[in-house]
Amino acid sequence: MEGQLGKRVRESVGSADENSPPKRIKSSPAAVASASTTHRESPEFYYSDGNVVLMVKDVKFKLHQSRLVAHCGIFRRQWGSQASEKGHEGVLNVNDVADNSTLSHGDNKPGAELCQKLKGFSATEFTLFLKAFETPSMLTTHTPQQDTIISLLRVAAKLECPAVRDIAKARLQQLWPLTVPSPGAKTKSLSLTFAIIHAARKYHLPELLRRAFYELIRKPSFWDRVSSDRANVDLSDADLLILFSVRHILQQKWRALVSTEPSPGKPCLRYEARPNAKQCRYATISTERVASWGSYFIASGDFENGAIDPICHVDVVLDSAHFNPTGTNRSWCDLCLNERRKAWETAKGQWWDMLDGLFNINLHGAQTGESV
Repeated sequence: MEGQLGKRVRESVGSADENSPPKRIKSSPAAVASASTTHRESPEFYYSDGNVVLMVKDVKFKLHQSRLVAHCGIFRRQWGSQASEKGHEGVLNVNDVADNSTLSHGDNKPGAELCQKLKGFSATEFTLFLKAFETPSMLTTHTPQQDTIISLLRVAAKLECPAVRDIAKARLQQLWPLTVPSPGAKTKSLSLTFAIIHAARKYHLPELLRRAFYELIRKPSFWDRVSSDRANVDLSDADLLILFSVRHILQQKWRALVSTEPSPGKPCLRYEARPNAKQCRYATISTERVASWGSYFIASGDFENGAIDPICHVDVVLDSAHFNPTGTNRSWCDLCLNERRKAWETAKGQWWDMLDGLFNINLHGAQTGESV
Protein backbone atom coordinates (compact mmCIF):
# COMPACT_ATOMS: atom_id res chain seq x y z
CA MET A 1 0.00 0.00 0.00
CA GLU A 2 2.77 2.35 0.96
CA GLY A 3 4.57 1.50 -2.25
CA GLN A 4 1.47 2.12 -4.33
CA LEU A 5 0.90 5.50 -2.63
CA GLY A 6 4.50 6.47 -3.24
CA LYS A 7 4.16 5.42 -6.83
CA ARG A 8 1.04 7.51 -7.31
CA VAL A 9 2.74 10.52 -5.77
CA ARG A 10 5.76 10.05 -8.04
CA GLU A 11 3.50 9.69 -11.07
CA SER A 12 1.58 12.81 -10.09
CA VAL A 13 4.76 14.80 -9.67
CA GLY A 14 6.14 13.44 -12.92
CA SER A 15 2.94 14.29 -14.74
CA ALA A 16 3.03 17.81 -13.45
CA ASP A 17 6.66 18.22 -14.51
CA GLU A 18 5.95 16.99 -17.98
CA ASN A 19 2.58 18.55 -18.84
CA SER A 20 2.14 21.61 -16.61
CA PRO A 21 4.05 24.90 -16.63
CA PRO A 22 6.15 25.47 -13.54
CA LYS A 23 4.16 27.01 -10.73
CA ARG A 24 5.10 30.56 -9.62
CA ILE A 25 6.56 30.84 -6.18
CA LYS A 26 4.33 33.00 -4.06
CA SER A 27 6.01 36.09 -2.63
CA SER A 28 5.61 36.68 1.04
CA PRO A 29 4.31 40.07 2.24
CA ALA A 30 7.76 40.82 3.60
CA ALA A 31 9.32 40.13 0.20
CA VAL A 32 6.81 42.37 -1.55
CA ALA A 33 7.40 45.15 0.96
CA SER A 34 11.13 44.80 0.52
CA ALA A 35 10.80 45.04 -3.27
CA SER A 36 8.49 48.04 -3.08
CA THR A 37 10.90 49.95 -0.83
CA THR A 38 13.88 49.63 -3.10
CA HIS A 39 15.70 52.97 -3.23
CA ARG A 40 17.92 54.36 -5.91
CA GLU A 41 20.69 56.91 -5.73
CA SER A 42 20.34 60.27 -7.45
CA PRO A 43 22.52 60.25 -10.57
CA GLU A 44 23.37 63.92 -10.05
CA PHE A 45 23.44 64.49 -6.30
CA TYR A 46 24.98 61.54 -4.55
CA TYR A 47 28.41 62.80 -3.52
CA SER A 48 30.96 60.24 -2.44
CA ASP A 49 32.25 62.63 0.23
CA GLY A 50 28.77 63.62 1.45
CA ASN A 51 27.93 62.98 5.07
CA VAL A 52 24.13 63.01 5.13
CA VAL A 53 21.63 61.16 2.98
CA LEU A 54 18.24 62.72 2.30
CA MET A 55 15.48 60.50 1.00
CA VAL A 56 12.74 61.96 -1.22
CA LYS A 57 10.21 59.35 -2.26
CA ASP A 58 12.41 56.47 -3.48
CA VAL A 59 15.49 58.54 -4.38
CA LYS A 60 18.51 59.03 -2.11
CA PHE A 61 20.58 62.23 -2.20
CA LYS A 62 23.95 62.19 -0.46
CA LEU A 63 24.89 65.75 0.37
CA HIS A 64 27.15 67.90 2.54
CA GLN A 65 25.48 68.59 5.83
CA SER A 66 27.44 71.77 6.51
CA ARG A 67 26.13 73.45 3.34
CA LEU A 68 22.55 72.51 4.15
CA VAL A 69 22.93 73.94 7.64
CA ALA A 70 24.53 77.13 6.31
CA HIS A 71 21.84 77.90 3.73
CA CYS A 72 18.60 76.24 4.88
CA GLY A 73 16.91 77.34 8.07
CA ILE A 74 15.03 74.11 8.57
CA PHE A 75 18.28 72.09 8.69
CA ARG A 76 20.05 74.76 10.73
CA ARG A 77 17.44 74.59 13.47
CA GLN A 78 17.60 70.82 13.60
CA TRP A 79 21.32 70.22 13.38
CA GLY A 80 22.89 73.60 14.14
CA SER A 81 26.32 73.32 15.70
CA GLN A 82 25.92 69.55 15.91
CA ALA A 83 26.62 69.32 12.18
CA SER A 84 30.35 69.59 12.70
CA GLU A 85 30.50 67.91 16.09
CA LYS A 86 28.23 64.87 15.85
CA GLY A 87 28.00 64.50 12.13
CA HIS A 88 25.43 61.80 11.58
CA GLU A 89 23.58 61.79 14.89
CA GLY A 90 20.11 63.15 15.45
CA VAL A 91 16.63 62.91 14.03
CA LEU A 92 15.42 65.48 11.50
CA ASN A 93 12.25 67.20 12.70
CA VAL A 94 10.87 69.52 10.07
CA ASN A 95 7.15 69.44 10.82
CA ASP A 96 5.25 68.67 7.62
CA VAL A 97 8.37 68.76 5.45
CA ALA A 98 10.22 65.71 6.73
CA ASP A 99 9.28 62.42 8.26
CA ASN A 100 10.24 62.36 11.94
CA SER A 101 11.44 58.79 11.61
CA THR A 102 15.07 58.23 10.73
CA LEU A 103 15.91 55.63 8.13
CA SER A 104 19.47 54.65 8.85
CA HIS A 105 22.01 52.20 7.57
CA GLY A 106 23.19 50.30 10.59
CA ASP A 107 22.27 51.24 14.14
CA ASN A 108 22.52 55.07 13.75
CA LYS A 109 25.46 55.26 16.09
CA PRO A 110 27.94 58.14 15.73
CA GLY A 111 29.80 57.62 12.50
CA ALA A 112 26.96 55.71 10.85
CA GLU A 113 25.36 57.08 7.69
CA LEU A 114 22.17 58.92 8.57
CA CYS A 115 19.29 58.81 6.13
CA GLN A 116 16.64 61.47 6.67
CA LYS A 117 13.35 61.23 4.82
CA LEU A 118 11.96 64.45 3.36
CA LYS A 119 8.37 64.74 2.24
CA GLY A 120 6.14 67.42 0.78
CA PHE A 121 7.66 67.43 -2.70
CA SER A 122 8.88 65.04 -5.37
CA ALA A 123 12.39 63.86 -6.14
CA THR A 124 12.24 65.80 -9.41
CA GLU A 125 11.39 69.00 -7.54
CA PHE A 126 14.16 68.45 -5.01
CA THR A 127 16.63 67.81 -7.86
CA LEU A 128 15.67 71.14 -9.41
CA PHE A 129 16.14 72.81 -6.03
CA LEU A 130 19.63 71.31 -5.67
CA LYS A 131 20.57 72.48 -9.17
CA ALA A 132 19.63 76.04 -8.26
CA PHE A 133 21.27 75.61 -4.86
CA GLU A 134 24.56 74.34 -6.26
CA THR A 135 24.61 76.37 -9.51
CA PRO A 136 22.54 79.57 -9.17
CA SER A 137 23.62 80.73 -12.64
CA MET A 138 21.49 77.93 -14.09
CA LEU A 139 18.40 80.09 -13.54
CA THR A 140 20.00 83.43 -14.33
CA THR A 141 21.08 82.46 -17.84
CA HIS A 142 17.59 81.36 -18.89
CA THR A 143 14.07 81.56 -17.49
CA PRO A 144 12.28 78.21 -17.02
CA GLN A 145 8.53 77.77 -17.38
CA GLN A 146 6.36 79.37 -14.72
CA ASP A 147 5.21 76.09 -13.15
CA THR A 148 8.84 75.03 -12.78
CA ILE A 149 9.74 78.27 -11.00
CA ILE A 150 6.75 78.01 -8.67
CA SER A 151 7.77 74.44 -7.85
CA LEU A 152 11.27 75.69 -7.04
CA LEU A 153 9.83 78.47 -4.89
CA ARG A 154 7.70 75.97 -2.99
CA VAL A 155 10.64 73.73 -2.09
CA ALA A 156 12.81 76.73 -1.17
CA ALA A 157 10.04 78.01 1.11
CA LYS A 158 9.62 74.62 2.82
CA LEU A 159 13.35 74.27 3.40
CA GLU A 160 13.69 77.96 4.29
CA CYS A 161 16.43 78.65 1.77
CA PRO A 162 16.47 82.41 1.04
CA ALA A 163 19.15 82.13 -1.65
CA VAL A 164 17.07 79.87 -3.89
CA ARG A 165 13.87 81.65 -2.95
CA ASP A 166 15.31 84.96 -4.14
CA ILE A 167 16.37 83.39 -7.44
CA ALA A 168 12.87 82.02 -8.03
CA LYS A 169 11.33 85.33 -7.00
CA ALA A 170 13.50 87.24 -9.49
CA ARG A 171 12.51 84.88 -12.30
CA LEU A 172 8.81 85.32 -11.54
CA GLN A 173 9.27 89.09 -11.50
CA GLN A 174 10.68 88.83 -15.00
CA LEU A 175 7.54 87.02 -16.12
CA TRP A 176 5.20 89.40 -14.27
CA PRO A 177 6.99 92.77 -14.15
CA LEU A 178 5.68 95.95 -12.57
CA THR A 179 6.10 97.80 -15.84
CA VAL A 180 3.17 98.68 -18.08
CA PRO A 181 2.57 95.88 -20.61
CA SER A 182 3.32 96.90 -24.18
CA PRO A 183 0.47 96.84 -26.72
CA GLY A 184 2.06 93.97 -28.62
CA ALA A 185 2.80 91.88 -25.54
CA LYS A 186 1.20 88.46 -25.65
CA THR A 187 -1.42 88.03 -22.96
CA LYS A 188 -0.97 85.21 -20.46
CA SER A 189 -3.30 82.22 -20.37
CA LEU A 190 -5.96 82.13 -17.68
CA SER A 191 -4.41 79.05 -16.05
CA LEU A 192 -1.01 80.74 -15.76
CA THR A 193 -2.61 83.89 -14.38
CA PHE A 194 -4.64 82.05 -11.75
CA ALA A 195 -1.53 80.07 -10.75
CA ILE A 196 0.63 83.16 -10.27
CA ILE A 197 -2.07 84.89 -8.22
CA HIS A 198 -2.25 81.97 -5.80
CA ALA A 199 1.55 81.65 -5.65
CA ALA A 200 1.99 85.37 -5.04
CA ARG A 201 -0.39 85.22 -2.11
CA LYS A 202 0.95 82.00 -0.63
CA TYR A 203 4.60 83.05 -0.78
CA HIS A 204 4.05 86.74 -0.02
CA LEU A 205 5.02 88.22 -3.38
CA PRO A 206 2.45 91.04 -3.75
CA GLU A 207 4.52 92.79 -6.41
CA LEU A 208 3.38 90.13 -8.89
CA LEU A 209 -0.32 90.81 -8.41
CA ARG A 210 -0.75 94.11 -10.24
CA ARG A 211 0.32 92.72 -13.58
CA ALA A 212 -1.57 89.47 -13.01
CA PHE A 213 -4.88 91.13 -12.23
CA TYR A 214 -4.58 93.59 -15.06
CA GLU A 215 -4.03 90.63 -17.39
CA LEU A 216 -7.46 89.40 -16.33
CA ILE A 217 -9.08 92.79 -16.82
CA ARG A 218 -7.73 93.14 -20.37
CA LYS A 219 -8.62 89.57 -21.43
CA PRO A 220 -12.13 89.18 -22.94
CA SER A 221 -12.00 85.40 -22.50
CA PHE A 222 -11.79 85.91 -18.73
CA TRP A 223 -15.02 87.89 -18.64
CA ASP A 224 -16.66 85.34 -20.93
CA ARG A 225 -15.74 82.58 -18.51
CA VAL A 226 -16.99 84.56 -15.52
CA SER A 227 -20.41 84.89 -17.14
CA SER A 228 -20.67 81.39 -18.61
CA ASP A 229 -18.54 79.11 -16.40
CA ARG A 230 -18.08 80.67 -12.97
CA ALA A 231 -17.12 77.31 -11.40
CA ASN A 232 -13.91 77.27 -13.43
CA VAL A 233 -12.83 80.78 -12.45
CA ASP A 234 -10.32 80.11 -9.68
CA LEU A 235 -10.98 83.33 -7.75
CA SER A 236 -13.19 84.29 -4.84
CA ASP A 237 -16.37 86.32 -5.22
CA ALA A 238 -14.64 89.18 -3.43
CA ASP A 239 -11.85 89.12 -6.01
CA LEU A 240 -14.36 89.25 -8.85
CA LEU A 241 -16.21 92.20 -7.33
CA ILE A 242 -12.99 94.17 -7.12
CA LEU A 243 -12.05 93.26 -10.69
CA PHE A 244 -15.46 94.41 -11.94
CA SER A 245 -15.06 97.66 -10.02
CA VAL A 246 -11.54 98.36 -11.30
CA ARG A 247 -12.54 97.60 -14.89
CA HIS A 248 -15.45 100.02 -14.60
CA ILE A 249 -13.20 102.76 -13.21
CA LEU A 250 -10.64 102.33 -15.99
CA GLN A 251 -13.32 102.33 -18.67
CA GLN A 252 -14.75 105.57 -17.32
CA LYS A 253 -11.32 107.17 -17.32
CA TRP A 254 -10.66 105.96 -20.86
CA ARG A 255 -13.88 107.39 -22.25
CA ALA A 256 -13.30 110.68 -20.46
CA LEU A 257 -9.78 110.87 -21.91
CA VAL A 258 -10.76 110.23 -25.53
CA SER A 259 -13.68 112.66 -25.24
CA THR A 260 -11.47 115.52 -24.07
CA GLU A 261 -10.32 117.79 -26.90
CA PRO A 262 -6.82 119.34 -27.13
CA SER A 263 -6.23 122.28 -24.77
CA PRO A 264 -9.66 121.75 -23.22
CA GLY A 265 -11.67 124.91 -22.70
CA LYS A 266 -9.23 126.93 -24.78
CA PRO A 267 -8.83 127.75 -28.46
CA CYS A 268 -6.19 126.24 -30.72
CA LEU A 269 -2.74 126.76 -29.26
CA ARG A 270 -1.48 127.95 -32.64
CA TYR A 271 -4.32 130.46 -32.78
CA GLU A 272 -3.16 132.01 -29.50
CA ALA A 273 0.56 131.83 -30.27
CA ARG A 274 0.67 132.83 -33.94
CA PRO A 275 -2.67 133.65 -35.55
CA ASN A 276 -1.24 133.37 -39.05
CA ALA A 277 0.35 129.91 -38.55
CA LYS A 278 -1.34 126.64 -39.47
CA GLN A 279 -4.10 126.11 -36.98
CA CYS A 280 -6.60 123.45 -36.09
CA ARG A 281 -9.63 123.20 -38.36
CA TYR A 282 -11.78 124.40 -35.47
CA ALA A 283 -9.46 126.92 -33.88
CA THR A 284 -11.83 128.74 -31.58
CA ILE A 285 -13.70 127.49 -28.57
CA SER A 286 -16.80 125.78 -29.92
CA THR A 287 -18.96 122.69 -29.74
CA GLU A 288 -17.66 121.76 -33.19
CA ARG A 289 -14.10 121.59 -31.84
CA VAL A 290 -15.13 119.23 -29.03
CA ALA A 291 -17.34 117.09 -31.28
CA SER A 292 -14.71 116.84 -34.02
CA TRP A 293 -12.19 115.36 -31.60
CA GLY A 294 -14.51 112.81 -29.99
CA SER A 295 -16.25 111.72 -33.18
CA TYR A 296 -12.97 110.45 -34.63
CA PHE A 297 -12.59 107.84 -31.87
CA ILE A 298 -16.19 106.71 -32.21
CA ALA A 299 -15.79 106.25 -35.98
CA SER A 300 -12.43 104.47 -35.66
CA GLY A 301 -13.73 102.07 -33.00
CA ASP A 302 -11.16 103.19 -30.45
CA PHE A 303 -13.84 104.53 -28.12
CA GLU A 304 -15.08 100.99 -27.46
CA ASN A 305 -11.97 98.95 -28.28
CA GLY A 306 -9.87 100.97 -25.90
CA ALA A 307 -12.29 100.27 -23.07
CA ILE A 308 -11.25 96.59 -23.23
CA ASP A 309 -7.60 97.38 -22.46
CA PRO A 310 -7.43 101.10 -21.58
CA ILE A 311 -3.81 101.27 -20.42
CA CYS A 312 -2.27 99.47 -23.39
CA HIS A 313 -4.61 101.06 -25.93
CA VAL A 314 -3.21 104.48 -25.11
CA ASP A 315 -0.04 103.55 -27.00
CA VAL A 316 -2.06 102.07 -29.87
CA VAL A 317 -3.75 105.41 -30.47
CA LEU A 318 -0.62 107.49 -29.88
CA ASP A 319 1.14 105.50 -32.60
CA SER A 320 -1.73 105.95 -35.06
CA ALA A 321 -2.05 108.54 -37.81
CA HIS A 322 -4.45 110.57 -35.72
CA PHE A 323 -1.59 111.87 -33.59
CA ASN A 324 0.66 112.60 -36.58
CA PRO A 325 0.17 116.22 -37.71
CA THR A 326 2.13 115.59 -40.90
CA GLY A 327 0.21 112.44 -41.82
CA THR A 328 -3.40 111.96 -42.82
CA ASN A 329 -4.72 114.04 -39.93
CA ARG A 330 -4.97 117.65 -41.08
CA SER A 331 -7.62 118.70 -38.57
CA TRP A 332 -5.29 119.47 -35.65
CA CYS A 333 -2.11 121.47 -35.35
CA ASP A 334 1.13 120.09 -33.97
CA LEU A 335 0.93 122.07 -30.71
CA CYS A 336 -2.54 120.82 -29.86
CA LEU A 337 -1.63 117.22 -30.70
CA ASN A 338 1.53 117.44 -28.57
CA GLU A 339 -0.55 118.74 -25.69
CA ARG A 340 -2.88 115.74 -25.98
CA ARG A 341 0.02 113.30 -26.37
CA LYS A 342 1.53 114.45 -23.08
CA ALA A 343 -1.87 114.27 -21.40
CA TRP A 344 -2.44 110.70 -22.64
CA GLU A 345 1.02 109.52 -21.60
CA THR A 346 0.52 111.05 -18.16
CA ALA A 347 -2.88 109.39 -17.85
CA LYS A 348 -1.46 105.98 -18.77
CA GLY A 349 1.18 106.24 -16.04
CA GLN A 350 -1.33 107.42 -13.47
CA TRP A 351 -3.77 104.63 -14.24
CA TRP A 352 -1.06 101.99 -13.95
CA ASP A 353 0.28 103.41 -10.68
CA MET A 354 -3.13 103.54 -9.03
CA LEU A 355 -3.87 99.83 -9.61
CA ASP A 356 -2.22 98.64 -6.38
CA GLY A 357 -4.59 100.84 -4.41
CA LEU A 358 -7.63 99.84 -6.45
CA PHE A 359 -6.77 96.15 -6.09
CA ASN A 360 -6.03 96.58 -2.35
CA ILE A 361 -2.52 95.21 -2.83
CA ASN A 362 -0.30 95.79 0.18
CA LEU A 363 3.27 95.95 -1.09
CA HIS A 364 4.67 96.37 2.41
CA GLY A 365 3.18 93.36 4.10
CA ALA A 366 0.77 90.47 3.85
CA GLN A 367 -2.62 91.04 2.33
CA THR A 368 -5.66 91.09 4.50
CA GLY A 369 -9.09 89.59 3.96
CA GLU A 370 -10.25 88.50 0.54
CA SER A 371 -9.10 91.60 -1.30
CA VAL A 372 -7.21 91.16 -4.54
